Amino acid sequence: MSKEYSQPNVPLAKPPLPHNVIHKLEEVIKSGRLVRGPYGLDFEQAIAEKIEVNHAVAMASGTLAEWVLLKALNIPEGAKVAVPAFTFIGVANAVVFAGGTPVPVDIRSSDLAIDPSLLRQVAEEEDLWGAIVVDPFGFAVDFSPYESIAKEHDLVLIEDAACALGSHSAQNKAAGSRGSGAIFSFHPRKLVTTGEGGMVTTQSDEVARALRELVNHGMNPETGDFDEIGFNARLSELASVCGLASVQNLEREIDQRSLCFQHYKKELQSWEDQGLIRLVDPPEASRWNFQTLILEITTPELGIETLRYNAKSQGIELGGTAQCWPMAKAYSSLQASHHPVATQMEKNTLSLPLYGGLELNDVNRVCSVISKTLEDLHRNTKKAGNLS
Repeated sequence: MSKEYSQPNVPLAKPPLPHNVIHKLEEVIKSGRLVRGPYGLDFEQAIAEKIEVNHAVAMASGTLAEWVLLKALNIPEGAKVAVPAFTFIGVANAVVFAGGTPVPVDIRSSDLAIDPSLLRQVAEEEDLWGAIVVDPFGFAVDFSPYESIAKEHDLVLIEDAACALGSHSAQNKAAGSRGSGAIFSFHPRKLVTTGEGGMVTTQSDEVARALRELVNHGMNPETGDFDEIGFNARLSELASVCGLASVQNLEREIDQRSLCFQHYKKELQSWEDQGLIRLVDPPEASRWNFQTLILEITTPELGIETLRYNAKSQGIELGGTAQCWPMAKAYSSLQASHHPVATQMEKNTLSLPLYGGLELNDVNRVCSVISKTLEDLHRNTKKAGNLS
């Protein structure tokens, strides 16, 4: 291991893999069947049954899953696709990879989801082909406003449920079961992980058939011929073993994270009551998987970097959240666009440690750093006021 790498005492996340997965990995290695084997099929079936959809197709990453889904839905070259302005940049990248043009739409501050009123406005002004609705940080958003807009403007609606496996909307709809198709990510920070990996879920037999061809170089599984130009997007058997093990542990992981979240809320309640911070908590969801705990700093004088520095000095890792991706250098052609909420959230939010094995004492340590930083801010502000 590199001497420059230092593991924090309280990391931001830990992969939710049970110890018994090691024996299954050994079994697969000994079998010699490292791709397109039984564990891959079992993993797909487990996810499909979990969220009650007809089809689930595993892929090598969540970004790749989004790309392949767009291709399976026959996105036209240059087609405009609405994307939340505050989300992981891979969502916009997938649209570009698929030959489309991402159109940023600002978010609402309540749950950090794409703002339906702004989406409707963009749909009226732009010739949109579709829209990607992201379930932000695991919150399963109410899809009905987006479905109404899609129906009004004949849009293809895609659900990006990358972080949301195990979550349900207020209408008790499972994340990953909405739209023309949905995607999941199985990055190590997710509640179900394959190391790197992703999946597309859909109710459509036709879309599923196209997905299975595209993921395997475009080969028709019935004829063996290559009907179209596809990709090597397959997920390995080793990765599938990890995914299957963590799916089986999902509800336990959610329950453990819920306890930690409630403890955070209790310890930081006084600061929330004073309006200095906000823990983003989706009020509408009937079931949240607690994928990521977002802290918004509502005190302009308190810089995110001050808090991050203080935490790091105590061995605590605080992470970023998402990007206002239209402001990235890669999308310089969009930088004249205006996305005030997304810009504010990139500047004023960070993520707190949250995972199944997190001890409540460690939650106390994180909250202590936050409280001490806020207290110092008040003291310094008061002192500066007296001097003036």
